[in-house]
Amino acid sequence: EKAEPKGLRQVSKNRWSDMLSLIKCTILSHTSNEYFDSFVLSESSLFVYPTKLALKTCGTTRTLLCLEMLLNLAKECFLEPEYIAFSRKNFKNPQAQFFPHTSFESEVQYLNTHFSNGQGYTFGSPLSDHWNLYIVDLFRPADNPSSNRTIEIMMTDLDREAMSQFYKDVDKSASSSYAKDVTVSTGIADLLPGSTTDEFMFDPCGYSVNGLNGEHYFTIHVTPEPSCSFVSFETNAPVTSYLKLVQEVMSIFKPGNVQVSFLVPNEISSLHCFTGLAGKDLLDGYKMKTKAFYEFENKNVTLIQYTKLT
Repeated sequence: EKAEPKGLRQVSKNRWSDMLSLIKCTILSHTSNEYFDSFVLSESSLFVYPTKLALKTCGTTRTLLCLEMLLNLAKECFLEPEYIAFSRKNFKNPQAQFFPHTSFESEVQYLNTHFSNGQGYTFGSPLSDHWNLYIVDLFRPADNPSSNRTIEIMMTDLDREAMSQFYKDVDKSASSSYAKDVTVSTGIADLLPGSTTDEFMFDPCGYSVNGLNGEHYFTIHVTPEPSCSFVSFETNAPVTSYLKLVQEVMSIFKPGNVQVSFLVPNEISSLHCFTGLAGKDLLDGYKMKTKAFYEFENKNVTLIQYTKLT
């Protein structure tokens, strides 16, 4: 059978809700443009294109438990998996996680029940901050691999004043534009100009935003509490300067520690995209701790870690 032009976009919102219920999260809002559908979730974001999907989750969601239903939905759309990537930073509270997320080894074993040729990798020291990545690449020689690139910035130990912007202001929260006002006042709206944003302020604190910019997205999720402060930023937009983008994101959130990961097709050098990022002067007051580069059959990965000087 031939895939429908709408592909995964023909799946109803209710069916996506059913799938997300398996991992213990819900849809808060939904926005679309001509290229993809965007969902802000109670635990991060979902982006649905005709032939690809990106799901980000946080907290104690059971992300991989939706995999079987997702593969079945794709099959109903006459689609078969060609490329699968699962990644996450090390957990802050691993003992709070549920199966199969009790360890990266457990996650890899679970993924391998669905895919026969997947591989798991750990970037950075397993005893401190690190990034786990599992990849399945099923592209055939005759295929034209995707030109998608993704940059993810993961920030911890965030500045208290910067985080105060993401606590709900009781006096202002009655306004229907309150969440959008936060997007503008923090400078988030300026990161990828021209984007349509869909944002949500949690009670009593926390913030999520999805940005739609043509066929590209960006997404930010903020957990501001001092005991577990964390911000993630991700986009698949091919911006002019990734150095400038990272600097702008870091200037908004002022993190103590940062991990920047970049996943690109191997015809595009991720090290080239990271021009300027691998130096020791990313931002005044920060130094580079580690840099790792890995070349796969069709993708390259670079991970760089920074820490704030004290």
